[in-house]
Amino acid sequence: MSPRALQLCPACRRQLDTTALAAGAAIVCVCGARALVESPRAHAPRALRCTSCGGALQAGARACAYCSAEVTLDELRLDSVCPDCGARMSSGARYCMECGLSIEPQAWRALAATAKCPRCASALRQRTAGALVLVECITCAGLWLEPEQLDQLCERAERDGAVLGALGLQKQPTRALDAGAVKYLPCVRCAQPMNRRNFGGSSGIVVDVCKTHGVWLDHGELERAIAFARGGGLLRQRARELDRLRTEETRAAEHAWTLEAPARRDDTGELDLSLDLASLGRWLARAADGLLRRRAS
Repeated sequence: MSPRALQLCPACRRQLDTTALAAGAAIVCVCGARALVESPRAHAPRALRCTSCGGALQAGARACAYCSAEVTLDELRLDSVCPDCGARMSSGARYCMECGLSIEPQAWRALAATAKCPRCASALRQRTAGALVLVECITCAGLWLEPEQLDQLCERAERDGAVLGALGLQKQPTRALDAGAVKYLPCVRCAQPMNRRNFGGSSGIVVDVCKTHGVWLDHGELERAIAFARGGGLLRQRARELDRLRTEETRAAEHAWTLEAPARRDDTGELDLSLDLASLGRWLARAADGLLRRRAS
């Protein structure tokens, strides 16, 4: 995984995640401000602030006087840079150890200013809807969501049916799509072809997915996906997946039994494949336990 790169928006000072963008790329913040991705001008940090709580450190201190966290500058993996003062820091730091900036990267990645709608090639816009940042096309009314956002929306929909109203989605596209054409769309972030997936395994809603960066939903697909979740579709899918895993484990244990069970011979010297039920149960339990351990590793 590449070290995280953060850059402050020049207008609202949001901490934009520019990890996947090259220096010089044009980006646009959700506030509308535009900027160019900068090459970080990093310098060695001075341990003036605790990376856990942000408290001031005394000269030569080995632990923070406020939260007791150890000061381990030499052991830190300084693989990121403070977006404010430029001091090197760990990607997992909560505060810059030099200037004390609270590290609060946005949950969404910065959008390249040149990003186009994968469906109709129109310009994309960003806007906020509560804690979410939506990337949408105002022409075809398609919607781009980060990997975890669709799951979060569906989980909320299972509890609260009013989730859609808070998003303020565009009611109709301004240009109709060719409904009959099957097309593999490019990812909004990396431009690689996305995979077409049946949402929830059985919903009939085919969405376009980039495993790394997110999912594209055409107009109306988010509403249908949330309706599917509210109707218990995702719960049923999870139950089917659990049943499938249990069936696989049982079959694997049975197969292992036929391959590894110790053969015994009867009084005539012939191979005896019969075992008492107690022995069979104990062996299956051991085989299943071994299978689960292998899956966990």
